Amino acid sequence: MRNPPPIVRRAWLPAICALLMLVAFGAWGIPWLTKSRADTTSVPTPPPFSAVTPIVLKGGSKACEDKVAFATATRAVTLLTAKFDGVGGPLRVIASYPGYRGDATIARGYGGEQALRAQIPAPPRNAIGTLCIENTGKHTVQLQGTIEPRIQNRSSTSVDDKVLTTKLSLILTEESNRSLAARPGEILGRVAAFKPFWVGPVSLALLALLVVLAVPVAVLYAVWRGLSSQE
Repeated sequence: MRNPPPIVRRAWLPAICALLMLVAFGAWGIPWLTKSRADTTSVPTPPPFSAVTPIVLKGGSKACEDKVAFATATRAVTLLTAKFDGVGGPLRVIASYPGYRGDATIARGYGGEQALRAQIPAPPRNAIGTLCIENTGKHTVQLQGTIEPRIQNRSSTSVDDKVLTTKLSLILTEESNRSLAARPGEILGRVAAFKPFWVGPVSLALLALLVVLAVPVAVLYAVWRGLSSQE
């Protein structure tokens, strides 16, 4: 049986590598890009990485977090409950900054270690404000907080005007969930925020295309050149 010519032998391994890359992108890349997820507008304090430090909120008490970034696209606030027994009572969510106040409620009946989502009115402009959670029920509720030093931010949390070392975990999102593939321009615009003028959506898009296309091609070329040097 005749051996295939050198050019064929040099081509079959890069071709297999290219096929595996396409299979991997189809199996993991496309589902990740098209998965519907909460479109986050601001994360004053992210959830803890490991240990939860509960913020105890007695009946009638109010926890507030300052220096919260509100965007005109913000429509919902998500907070997390810590582990507790029984059923949680009603909560009131108050978002405010000069010229804006948005109220929302969370009904009783939730349990510990749950994500609670409250719809708020659209802020009229992008601004820094305060977000408060008031326990309007009679029973104590525990919310998720963190003291992990890895989570550094400018916000501070207080309960009944007493500043805590623990920070309340909060996530602000848009009204509906969307995939990353549905909002590339918006994502690039956020990445370019507060960057030099020459770092914009266009330059970032070109860089992304360069990475996505040039890196795989360079890998395949290196494999091909490596096979050529062995002949």
